Amino acid sequence: MSKPSYLREVSGVSFLDDTRILYKHTLIKCTNENNFAKRYRWCLTQKIIESATEMYADVRRANSVYVKTAKDYELRRLYQKKALAELTALTGLIDISYEVFTKLDSGEIKHWITLCENAKKSIKNWIENETRKYGGL
Repeated sequence: MSKPSYLREVSGVSFLDDTRILYKHTLIKCTNENNFAKRYRWCLTQKIIESATEMYADVRRANSVYVKTAKDYELRRLYQKKALAELTALTGLIDISYEVFTKLDSGEIKHWITLCENAKKSIKNWIENETRKYGGL
């Protein structure tokens, strides 16, 4: 039986925590009509949510690969790189949403972008650590 999110403990793995926080924040921002009018959901907010979903899913996919062989490491690395690429796309979409939609406050955007940067830094650190760990495979 799973626990509600408010009862869950932090995982202790920064890339999982940072991407989860970003994903949740993105869902909350994009589904709030005070931030984005309903008529814009199909053209931009849906794409922002899809990008965040893919980024988070790729991080989870990468983390699920148990590395024993060079092929395992390549697969894990592929998902890590896809997550980074999706995070870059997500940041661009958030930036465009700020330019187009005046309902979003600059402070809110700054916080959202900071969450993106934290997630990116965590994923890059994860990749660097694994390069040192599995580089000899």
